[in-house]
Amino acid sequence: MTIAAEDAIFGEPELKFGAGIVVMILPWLVGPKRTKEIILTGADRISAPEAARIGLINRVVPSDQLESSVLALARRIAVIDPNLVQQTKRAINQCFETMGLVEALNAALDIDLAIEGKGSDDKRHFMEIARRDGLRKAIAWRDARFDGSHDE
Repeated sequence: MTIAAEDAIFGEPELKFGAGIVVMILPWLVGPKRTKEIILTGADRISAPEAARIGLINRVVPSDQLESSVLALARRIAVIDPNLVQQTKRAINQCFETMGLVEALNAALDIDLAIEGKGSDDKRHFMEIARRDGLRKAIAWRDARFDGSHDE
């Protein structure tokens, strides 16, 4: 479960600078079409309300209420018999495992290792700029290549 402050920002910028995606959990959270849009466009400015709308997170709360909201949820769950919580979480997780989650995550990791091992021209250029001119310049180079039209 994920509760986010209203000013939180989410995203997957890796492809923008030539890296692979290490943990491919996004399709399980938001579906394949939304996943492709987020990852292939390098969307890295998804607002908390948008993240909640698409199912990436559970809910959004005012920034000054984040800690109290998280604690309230934890307390609500804590009054339930711990064995029931554990077994129910196990059943939910088993559903995802049956649908192939573990195999999909392992395959995504293998693909990421292949991408990172070989490297890409974009990543090499990004890292060259970062080493020479600093991370801010490298990020500016990366962002200048995109118009931001797909960021939320």
